[in-house]
Amino acid sequence: MTLGIVHRAAVPHSFSRVTETSQLQRVRPLDPPKLAAVHASGERILVVDDEPDITALVAYHLARAGFRVSTAATGTDALRAVHEERPALVVLDRMLPGTDGDEVLAQLRSDPAARDVAVIMLTAFKLLLILAQRRGRVQGRGQLLEDVWDASPDVQTRTVDMHVQRLRVKLGAEGELIETIRGFGYRLRIPSTAS
Repeated sequence: MTLGIVHRAAVPHSFSRVTETSQLQRVRPLDPPKLAAVHASGERILVVDDEPDITALVAYHLARAGFRVSTAATGTDALRAVHEERPALVVLDRMLPGTDGDEVLAQLRSDPAARDVAVIMLTAFKLLLILAQRRGRVQGRGQLLEDVWDASPDVQTRTVDMHVQRLRVKLGAEGELIETIRGFGYRLRIPSTAS
């Protein structure tokens, strides 16, 4: 089991830009008073992502704000950690290998002992939205890091590449519309229309 613990973590003022809340009805919104109560009580937040750079970024910001944070890299580890640690909040990546975030969420909601745990979903679909809004224009990795994950563009990370790769897989045949611009970044190609 891959669980890490970072003591003393916090949510940055721009946390909503780091994560994107899923629009699924199963996700209960986490309001600021609930977040403040989690912080004041010293309860744990579980961050679940298989991308170490994303996990470290989110855990760092949470720890910096004074929250206690644990991490898990797989859906199976996340479910185990929820039952062992009883976190007040789970920050959950949707695109996990094996048991994905949606399945983890479904299992949490069907489990009477875990159904009230607050969940924030991390998703690469904000990446798709930005590429679509700027279709035809090349987006540098640094710009995408800043716009999608609110991370400093000078951070050396493969986060963008990993999420683009996963997004291509999720999009199936349409995934080839996301072009790699070698040495710079990505562009959503405008499909040619057949005449």
